[in-house]
Amino acid sequence: MLRKILFSTVALLVVAAILISMSYQSWRSPRYEALTTGGEFIQTDAGVFQYVLKGTEGPHLLFLHGTPGGFDQALGESPEFISLTPSRPGCLGTPLDVGRTPAEQAESYAALMDKLDIDSAIVVGGIGRISHISA
Repeated sequence: MLRKILFSTVALLVVAAILISMSYQSWRSPRYEALTTGGEFIQTDAGVFQYVLKGTEGPHLLFLHGTPGGFDQALGESPEFISLTPSRPGCLGTPLDVGRTPAEQAESYAALMDKLDIDSAIVVGGIGRISHISA
């Protein structure tokens, strides 16, 4: 009798795990695709960057997002600045080979800014999502 109960419990747990896994995959798939194909893509001298550019006037801000994430952590639209948020190398749609080391990453951001015709930018780093900043 105890074996029957144990077997039934294990079988129920296996079925539950399968259903949860299938549910998670169906939830994750469209969201992951949106993150890896969203934003804009541009070919630079350093490689392909995924990015978003928001705003129309003011100084440029180069926002380097926290982890996890990418361009989706972009700063909100502001009349005070223009924000450039690239997906860092190895995050979302920007390949890791764009910049494996901090020095290579700095060079790749310069290449991105050159390609977008941005002369200078204030660099802002984040460890999480920032909802608003004022210049």
